[in-house]
Amino acid sequence: MIVLRPCPKRRRAGWIMVGLGVAGGALPFVPGWPAFILGAFILRDQHVWAARLTQKARRRWPEAVAKAEAAEARTIERIERWFDRRRA
Repeated sequence: MIVLRPCPKRRRAGWIMVGLGVAGGALPFVPGWPAFILGAFILRDQHVWAARLTQKARRRWPEAVAKAEAAEARTIERIERWFDRRRA
């Protein structure tokens, strides 16, 4: 069962990372796949499609998912600090 927990900050951070991933697909100097995957991990509590994607990844690559979750926490922290500085 997929439980969604809406959070505007996580949603914003996740879509920023997905946007960077899409931009990385078009621009040769921006790594696209890592940003897109990290964005999907951030959005897993926000959207059903992202939750299903991360469930499949957890079954196939459990070690990689643990690393992605750690990177997710660091990314959310950085993005929140960036938004806090922009507001101040």
